[in-house]
Amino acid sequence: MTPSAAAGSTCSSSSKSNPLPHPTMTSSSTGSNAGTSSNITATSLVEALLSFGAQDEVDQTRTQLGSQPDHDQEHDHNQDQDRDELSVVGSSSTSSAKEEPKQTPSDLSTSLQQLKLASTSTAASPSTATPKSIRNLLHSSLHTVHTSDPSTTHHITSWKMADYAYKRDPCPFPTRARGLFTENVDPNGTSRAGEQYRIVARGYDKFFNVGEVSWTEWTNIPKQSTAPYELTLKSNGCIIFIAALTPRHILVTSKHSIGPLPAFNSTNAEGRDEEEERISHSQRGEYWLKRHLEKVGKTQEMLAQELWSHNLTAVAELCDDSFEEHVLAYPTHLTGLHLHGLNLNEPILQTLPSSYVTLFAQKWGFIPTPYTLFPSVMAVQTYCQTVQSLGGIEQPNGKIVPVEGFVIRGVQRGGVSRMVEFMDEDGVKRLEKANEAFFWKVKYDEPYLMYREWRELTRKLLMMYEKEREARSTVVGAGAGAGRKGREDPIVLDNVNLNKVKNEQTKLYLWWIKREIEKDYTKFESWKKGRGIIKTREEFLKWRNGDEAKVVVKSLAKGKNRMGLLGKEEEEVDEEEARREYDRWLIAPVAVQGCGKTALGLALSDLFGFAHIQSDDFHMKKSGPHFLKAVKAALQADQVVYADKNNHQIKLRSDLSSLALSLSPSHKVQTIALLYSIDSPTLQRDKLHALCSSRIVERGDRHQTLRAGLLHEAAIWQFLGQWEAFDPVLNPGDGAFDVVVQMKAEWGREEAIREVVKALKRVGVPGCKELAGEGEVDEGKLKKAVERGMTWEPKIKKAVDEVKVKKEKIAVRKTKEANLPPRYFGVAFKVELEGLVEKAFEGREVEVWTELKRVKRVELNPHITLVHEKEVQLVEGGNPEMTAEKKKHWERFANHLKGKEEDDEALKVKVVLGPKIVWDSRVLSVQVSSIVPSSTEAKDGSVLDLDGCLGKDPVAHLTVGTIRSDVRPVEGKWILDGWIEGEKQTKEGGDINFIEIEPVECEGTLAGLR
Repeated sequence: MTPSAAAGSTCSSSSKSNPLPHPTMTSSSTGSNAGTSSNITATSLVEALLSFGAQDEVDQTRTQLGSQPDHDQEHDHNQDQDRDELSVVGSSSTSSAKEEPKQTPSDLSTSLQQLKLASTSTAASPSTATPKSIRNLLHSSLHTVHTSDPSTTHHITSWKMADYAYKRDPCPFPTRARGLFTENVDPNGTSRAGEQYRIVARGYDKFFNVGEVSWTEWTNIPKQSTAPYELTLKSNGCIIFIAALTPRHILVTSKHSIGPLPAFNSTNAEGRDEEEERISHSQRGEYWLKRHLEKVGKTQEMLAQELWSHNLTAVAELCDDSFEEHVLAYPTHLTGLHLHGLNLNEPILQTLPSSYVTLFAQKWGFIPTPYTLFPSVMAVQTYCQTVQSLGGIEQPNGKIVPVEGFVIRGVQRGGVSRMVEFMDEDGVKRLEKANEAFFWKVKYDEPYLMYREWRELTRKLLMMYEKEREARSTVVGAGAGAGRKGREDPIVLDNVNLNKVKNEQTKLYLWWIKREIEKDYTKFESWKKGRGIIKTREEFLKWRNGDEAKVVVKSLAKGKNRMGLLGKEEEEVDEEEARREYDRWLIAPVAVQGCGKTALGLALSDLFGFAHIQSDDFHMKKSGPHFLKAVKAALQADQVVYADKNNHQIKLRSDLSSLALSLSPSHKVQTIALLYSIDSPTLQRDKLHALCSSRIVERGDRHQTLRAGLLHEAAIWQFLGQWEAFDPVLNPGDGAFDVVVQMKAEWGREEAIREVVKALKRVGVPGCKELAGEGEVDEGKLKKAVERGMTWEPKIKKAVDEVKVKKEKIAVRKTKEANLPPRYFGVAFKVELEGLVEKAFEGREVEVWTELKRVKRVELNPHITLVHEKEVQLVEGGNPEMTAEKKKHWERFANHLKGKEEDDEALKVKVVLGPKIVWDSRVLSVQVSSIVPSSTEAKDGSVLDLDGCLGKDPVAHLTVGTIRSDVRPVEGKWILDGWIEGEKQTKEGGDINFIEIEPVECEGTLAGLR
C-alpha cells in the first residue's frame, strides 16, 4: 500500500477528536519473565530470526521481485502475495530453515537469551536448493516503501513461518507470532531506544483448536492460563493489521503481505481486463479503513499518531462478501473491519483487554467485536457445550443463530505484564494491566464445517471441469473429427464416487452442484474471484425443499448413487411408479417410551383393524430382524400395518423405508411417520421425561419389558440420549417417508387418536378415508378404543430377575463413580419452584419473573452447591486456609457417599428456603437459610456432617432462573452476596430487589453432581 501523508495542520485539531483514554507503558512487569523481559528487544528477536538455521549451515536464498512471489496461505482465492504496491521497490524474499532447533520455545525470553546471535546478518548468494523437509519453515519478504516524503524510504520485512511447525513441542521458531513485520531503522533517527530493528506490526501468537495440541486440552488449559477469560465470536473473514509506519503514516497489511497483487494479463468472460479487478486484502483493508475513519470524522494521520505514540498494532477482521466470500454471510451493517485486538509491538505477545479494544473501535469507527467475560475455564467449556447442544447462540427473541465458533483469550501463567496508564473521559488517570495472553479456539462442525466442505467440493469439481475442457481443446487442434466430437459432447463429471460421502446432506449437495456445473459452467466464473459461494449455497438450500429434491433423495435412499442426471429410462420408470396407486400403508411412530405410541397403535387396531406389530413381543437377543420380518409379512397380508417400535434412530427408520421399497413391484407402499418431537418448544426435554415416566408408572407392569420402578427413568434418559433427529433432507431413510405427521407427547389419548385419524383421512388410508368430515370417529367406539389401551395386558412378558436388577443398579452407580467423577458436591431436591415464587409475587408485577416464565427458564431440577472442584485447588493469590477447609468438605462428602444408593436415608437432608427472594433484571434466586441432616446415623454407622460447609456466615442460594443461556446461574449467588453487603445494584443487571417470604422446608439428597 501507499502510506497516506497527512494534510497538514487542517487535521491536527485535538479538540474535535474526543480522544480515547491514552495508554502509557510503565516499566513494571510481573511473572516468571520479570527482570529478563527488558532484555528481549525487537533487535534481538530479528537477529534470532536471521540466524535461524545458521547452525545447520542452511543457506539463505534471495530472489528478485517477480521470480517466485510467496502466497498468503490463509486464503484459497484472491490470495495476497508478498509484493508491495506501486510505491514499493526493490522487494525480495528470503527463506531459511532449521529442522531441529535447540531453543526452548515455550519461554520466549529463555529462547532469546540462550541463542548465540550473530553480530551481523547478510544475505548469502543463491545456492543449491535445501532439502524440502527444512527448506520452507521460515520465509521472509523485504519491501521497500516510499511515503509522500521523497527523502524517506522504509524497508519492511515480513516474516512467515510454516503453520505445521508451530505444533511442534518445542517450537522450532524464536517466536510464535503469526504475522510479523519489522523494519531496519537508523539508530539516530526514528528508532526506539537506539535499536537497529523495530517491530512495525505484530499479530497474535499462533493458537489452536481445543484438543488440537496438548496444551489446548480442556484439562491442560487451566495449567497454562488464569482468568479473566474473554470469549469473542470467531470472525469469518481474513486478518488485517493496521500500524503506524511513522507518526504521520499508516501501514495496512494482511497476515503476511503488503500492497497489490502482481500483474496478471488476462481477460474475463465479459472481455474486461482482469488485472483491474485483482485487489489484494491489504488494499481492501485500507479502503475500509478510510471509510471507517470518515464516518467518525477522523484521518489516517490522527490514527497513525495514536498507534505510534503507544506502539500498538490494531488487529481486525476484513469481512466483505462483495470482495471475497468465505462461508457465513455478513449483512451490510456488519461489512467492513471488525476490530478484535490491540497488540503491543513487542517480541512477547501482550494484548490489551477487550474492554479497551471496544472503546478504541467506537472512537475510530471500526466495527466492535462483542465479548463475554468468564471467571474460569470450566465456565467457558460449559458455555461452549451449551452453544453446541443448541446449534448456535440463543438471541433475546429466542432464535438460535449458528456460529463458526469462538476465540478465547486468558492470561498466560507466569507471563510478563505491563501496567497501562490511561485517562478516562473525566480526566482521571487509571491503571490497567496488559498481560501476556494465552489464546485458544472452539470450532463447531455444523453448519460451518459442512458449508466449508461444500465450498471445497465445488472448487474441486470446477477444477475437474476446467481440466477436461482444456484437454478437449487440445484434442480439437488434433483433427477436425476430434474437434467436432469435443464440441458436441457435453462434459460429464463421472469420476466422483458418492458412496465415499458420509454426510447425507453433502451427498445431496454434491449431486446437485455437479448437475449445475454440467448444465452451465459459466455461471460459476465468479468463484475464481472468491465470490458467488454464498449465492450458490442459498440456491441449493432453496432447491432441496422442492419436489425434484424429494425424488433425488428417494433415489439416493434406494442406493442409486450414480452422479449423473437421472437418465431417461430412470425418469420413465419413476413416472410409471408415480402413476400407480398405493395399495399398502406402513405407519411408523418415531418416539421414546411413554409418548403413547403403543396405546395409539392398540386404538387404531381396535377402530380400523390395522395390523399391529410390536417390537417388544420379540424377546430374543437380536430382535430387530425378527421384527422387520413380521412387519413385511403383515404388509403382504394386510393393507395397513402399524410398526410399533421407538424408531428413534436413523438406521431403524431406514430399515423400515427400505423394507417398504422391497415390496415393489408386487405392492406400492406409502410410508407414514408419526413424529413425536423431543425438543418441542411447548415441552422441554426434562418435562417430556417427567411426563413419559409418569405414564410408565401409571401403567405399572402392563408392558412386556419396561416396568415401573425398575430403572424406567434411566431407560427413558438412555433413549433420549440415543435420539437421532428426523431430517428428510439430511437422512435419505427419513426422506423416503412419504408423509410425516407431527405429534405431541402431551396430547391425551383421545386427542392423539383424533389428530392421527384426521391426518390418515387426508392421506387416504383405508378405514379413515371413508369417515365423515375431517375424520370424525364415533364417540362410543373412540371411548372403547381408549379404554382398551388403558386396560390392555401383553400376552407375553419378559421375566424380570429382581436380583439382576439390583446388581444392574449397583453397576450403574459404580460406572458413574468410575467414569464421571463429580464436579461438585451439593444437595439435589424436589421443590415446585414456580409455585413457590408465584405465590410470593402474588399481586406484584416483577419483570424478570414474567420473562423467566415466558422463555421457560425456571429451574426444574434445583440444587445447592456445597463445594466445587475448583474450590479445592489452590490458585495463585488464593486463600490457603479456605482452600484447605474446602478440601476437607470434599473428602468428607466423597467418603460419606461411598457404597450408598441414591435412596439411602443417610444422604437425606432438610433444606429451609427463605426468608429472602432476591433479583435483578437478569437473574432471580432464593436464599437458603438452613441445611441439616435428616438422619443422625447411616446403616454403616457413618454420620453426615454439614457443619461449616456454608462458611462462617452461612448464606447459600438457589438460582431460580436466568433470562438467557449466556447469563450464568452463579449470578444468583452474586446478587444475594451483594444484597447482604448492602449493595444497591449489580454491574450487569441493575437494581437489586428483594422480598421476604415465609420459610419453606423441603427434603433433599446429598449427591456428587456434574
